Amino acid sequence: MNLCSISLKSGGEAFSKGLLTRLTLVILIGLFTWAIAPARAQVHIHHQYLPLVSLPASPCPFNAMTNGGFEQDDAGWTLYSTGTGYKVHDLIGRIDEGFSPLFGVFAARLGGYEGVVDSIQQPVLIPDQGVLSYYWKMYTYEEPDTIYDTFNVDLYNPDGTQLAHLVTHNNKELNDIWVRDVFDLSSYAGQPVILQFYSYNDHYYWTMFDIDEVRLCGLED
Repeated sequence: MNLCSISLKSGGEAFSKGLLTRLTLVILIGLFTWAIAPARAQVHIHHQYLPLVSLPASPCPFNAMTNGGFEQDDAGWTLYSTGTGYKVHDLIGRIDEGFSPLFGVFAARLGGYEGVVDSIQQPVLIPDQGVLSYYWKMYTYEEPDTIYDTFNVDLYNPDGTQLAHLVTHNNKELNDIWVRDVFDLSSYAGQPVILQFYSYNDHYYWTMFDIDEVRLCGLED
């Protein structure tokens, strides 16, 4: 065997060994990535919820709402439900009663029963530079592709006529995730209104809407 063939053989063996090493590394990296993928996915989903929970409350020098966090049970709120028989249910309650507050021990919950309308409302005077905010969370057994159940937030005049429809949410939105709604109500400053949270469930399956930390921040007279 001449020198040229020896060199080619040695080079071929080195190349094969190098290729084998690289392939081994690729396989090991692939296995490692596959092994940690479920954990990484779980953390990603988890953090859709945690950043919202850990947000500090924004400054609110004056809150016009009474018992907006529901920690005094139903004080300040008027409750209404069409539920009868086994569908009779509390609209405000504690963790140990099955409610799911974002802060504290109490929260409100509308819906959760087929064919039932629920509402909670409170009269309030809109302060100067008034900003309404609250947290809400939806949990549903409905199919996600069609709107069946709804959650409305409205302002009414003291005589019961509607002043403003603020928003409608439904069973197609993010499931079991706390969301914060914020509305600028400064154009209604000085007006007495009734703030109403209202839910409707159709007669097949159900959706429930949790509410917590209702605030109407502004400047005190």
